[in-house]
Amino acid sequence: KIDLGKSLHIEGKKNGESMWTYDTKRTTKRTGDVFELTLDTEMTLSEKSKISKFLNKNYPYGAFKTRSNKIHIFVDKKNRNKLAPKFKVDVHLQKDGAKAVDLTADTTVSPYVFKLTAPNFFTRWGIQQSSIDITADHQIGKSLVIDANILGGLHLEAKRGDNAKNGRDVSLLVKKGGVQMFKVTWSTEKVNNANEFKFILHDKLEVNPESILFKNIISQYKFLTPFNTRSGEFEFYVNKVDKNVVLNKFYAKGVVMKDGNKALELLMTTNEQPYKFELFAPALLGNVKPGMTEAKISVAHNPGQSLEMKTNFQKFTGFKIYKTGSGNERKVEVNGKELVMGDYTLTDNSFSTKLTVGADYLEPKITWEGKLPQNKAEAEAFMLKNNIVVKVTGSKRNLDLSLNWKMTKPDFNFGTPENGKISLNAKGHNPRW
Repeated sequence: KIDLGKSLHIEGKKNGESMWTYDTKRTTKRTGDVFELTLDTEMTLSEKSKISKFLNKNYPYGAFKTRSNKIHIFVDKKNRNKLAPKFKVDVHLQKDGAKAVDLTADTTVSPYVFKLTAPNFFTRWGIQQSSIDITADHQIGKSLVIDANILGGLHLEAKRGDNAKNGRDVSLLVKKGGVQMFKVTWSTEKVNNANEFKFILHDKLEVNPESILFKNIISQYKFLTPFNTRSGEFEFYVNKVDKNVVLNKFYAKGVVMKDGNKALELLMTTNEQPYKFELFAPALLGNVKPGMTEAKISVAHNPGQSLEMKTNFQKFTGFKIYKTGSGNERKVEVNGKELVMGDYTLTDNSFSTKLTVGADYLEPKITWEGKLPQNKAEAEAFMLKNNIVVKVTGSKRNLDLSLNWKMTKPDFNFGTPENGKISLNAKGHNPRW
């Protein structure tokens, strides 16, 4: 018997005797403000039926003679939480007159409520409490506090908000059985104006050694050192007014402490002379080179005059490139020893240089037709026709090379013929050929 959308009655019989019945009634309310559904279900089952015998044999909670379900769903379309409309769900299930399941999920109140009572299910799975109760107090954009009576009692508390330093404060606390498992806090500061940008991050993490976070993650670190308390401060700064050769002056620095001991310290700056990169990180650098705790690199740059790098590395202590005072001559030193010295001359149609390594020298000169291109039209003419001559003299090698070419301007239309001619002549010798 069916009343479409409202009720349903079904009965199964065997030899005129009722084996089972199923009755359901439904009421629905739909408006622009709410959605509401009520569903009541009654079911009877004869012990003689095959369904009853199957349930007794295979279903862990056994068969039943009578069962009733009451379900009520309410949705407030006008009012929302963070992600969804406010709602309330109630489910009540009875078997043979005894309570089997009671479920309530309600976000129309504050704090939100979730409650589950299921005696047979709890007994089967070894759950001692009479019900699972969870509350969630959500202040949108400010805080979230969740309490649950499972696993000895869980408490989660998350907070966030703006601070007086143009930044934000964020914290997360987790407790189990009233004991703190971990707590993490972040605090930021920010300065941003026409002259500078600065961002600072402070963070702290406290971890209980009995927590899952410590046992499964932190204590299993392969390259880093485990800890119970870690704190850090990181700062990034950009000078919007002053530049070095290309980029704005800046620095990044930070320090990490673990259980009261310094675990990492970083400084990278072009805001001072010499520029610096310094890293103290024994846990990381010790994997690169046993016993190594810090890396230091400094770079002193005097544009047009010299560039010098110094390090604390054993095999590479640094290099220096600087003008000797004789024209454009420059000298290159590596690890404090002279590597090469060279001079160069650049004109509109030639480039020449002289490189000296100990007693050996090399003097290449390259010439071309016309001036070096200054615009697109000159570059086009330079590339369509030219004659490059390379002459190299040296203590142990020499080379005479000429390369000339001429071509029509290609239009990249493969149906149009193009003409081109290229010629290369070279002769010379060196110790190998």
